[in-house]
Amino acid sequence: MTKLLTFLLSFTMLGMACSEMKNTSKIGNSNAAPLEDTAAAANYKSYCASCHGEKMDAFVDRKWKHGKTKADLFKAIKYGYPEGGMPDYAATFKDEEVYALADYILNGIKNRERYDFEKAAVKENFFAS
Repeated sequence: MTKLLTFLLSFTMLGMACSEMKNTSKIGNSNAAPLEDTAAAANYKSYCASCHGEKMDAFVDRKWKHGKTKADLFKAIKYGYPEGGMPDYAATFKDEEVYALADYILNGIKNRERYDFEKAAVKENFFAS
């Protein structure tokens, strides 16, 4: 009986320690923080989601007209493309906020290539017996 109680107590303490490590692993690592907890997420939802989708749907299944690098996104957000309906946010955001927003977008769509089947290699399904 003592062995069982010792085992259960050890198992419980191990679970609590692992849970605590998971929660503290975010400190000092901005990439580990959930996207929804950032100012960039709030800015995206307030200024971008109405056109580009709350889940960034409009970025996923399309060709990027003005490039898709961080610098390209900075330019698009900061100066806009009025002829295409993209307003400028130079007066709204500081440069740091624009870069954070660009990072947020790039991070949010980083798995896009996973669903890009145009570049996928065609595999033959022949089986030898």
